[in-house]
Amino acid sequence: MDIDVEPPAPLPASALNNSSMSPPIPPASPDLPRDQLTAFTTSIKSISSRNRWQGRVDEAGDNDSHWRELSCDILVVLLLLLSRTTLSESFLPVLTPDEVDEFLKGFDDNDFREWKDKVRKSVKEGNWMDLVAHRMHHYA
Repeated sequence: MDIDVEPPAPLPASALNNSSMSPPIPPASPDLPRDQLTAFTTSIKSISSRNRWQGRVDEAGDNDSHWRELSCDILVVLLLLLSRTTLSESFLPVLTPDEVDEFLKGFDDNDFREWKDKVRKSVKEGNWMDLVAHRMHHYA
C-alpha cells in the first residue's frame, strides 16, 4: 500500500498534553479493513523485530526512563503506520519524537502502567490493535 503522506504541521505542546511465514492476523477490526489490518500487522511485527522491541521490553523491566524511550519509539511508529490507514482521522496525527515525548509526559502513573502492560502484550502476541484502541484516540 503506497500512500504519500505529507508531514503534519507541528502540534502545540498544549495539544499534546491531552490525556519466513506470514504473521498471524487478528480478526478484522470493525474500523479497519482486513487488507489494511494485514498491512499494518505485517509492518509493525517486522519493525518490532528489527528494532528488538521484545528485548528492549525485557531490558526495561521496571525502569521508567527506559520505558519512556521505548514508548516514544513505539508510538512514533504506530502513528506513522496508522496514518496510512482509514483510521488516520480517528487518531493522533503523525508526531515527531519530541512531540511524542511531550505527549507521554501527560500520562499519569496509572496511564503509564496500563500503557506498559499493553505494549508488553502487543510485543509478545503481535496483536497491536488492543493497544491502538486503548490509547490512541483523539482527545476532543
